[in-house]
Amino acid sequence: MPPDGTTPSDTALPPAEGGPHVTPDPAAPPARSASNATADVAPRFLRPSATPAIGPPSSRERRLLWIALPALTLLFGLQLLLADRARLAADPVWRPWAAAACTLARCTLPPWHEPSAIALLQRDVRPHPEHAGVLLVDATLRNDARYPQAWPLLALTLSDADGRALGARWFAPDEYRPADAPVHLAPGAQATFRLEIVEPSPHTVAFNFDFG
Repeated sequence: MPPDGTTPSDTALPPAEGGPHVTPDPAAPPARSASNATADVAPRFLRPSATPAIGPPSSRERRLLWIALPALTLLFGLQLLLADRARLAADPVWRPWAAAACTLARCTLPPWHEPSAIALLQRDVRPHPEHAGVLLVDATLRNDARYPQAWPLLALTLSDADGRALGARWFAPDEYRPADAPVHLAPGAQATFRLEIVEPSPHTVAFNFDFG
């Protein structure tokens, strides 16, 4: 017993070093760590999410990928050919590809147009035997292009002995193509036509043909 007569239960215990001793309350909720407290107050887009790990593709997925890539590439090329088929059809290198694409898509290509490949084989200009002042023009042309093409525009120029043009005119295909002739000339095909024109001057001695 202490000398002052107090009991041990009445003696005040000295505080623990560094501050008062706090007895935990059993009814209080458990303390949370700082990381848990931050996760509760952080915005949803900053909170960590449990994203499942993505593994390497399976053998079946790899086979499907190798099949899909060439198919998509072919489809993309086909779409480019169809979208620009009018311009590509005018190129002798690209026309077969454009024609193949149109075969698959069931579309049509514009007719081949190459006036420089039309050759004039023979021509004959003479006075009309029944009408004065009228000339008869007979000529034969040939399509030397690789593809069928429509009859071209025909330009006829009449000149005098000094080379001065006395008259010139362009003729549309419907104006000089024979009625029984096909609309398109096959490669290597020949065709003959006839024109009746008014003689612009009695001094007409030269004739020039051109195609466009």
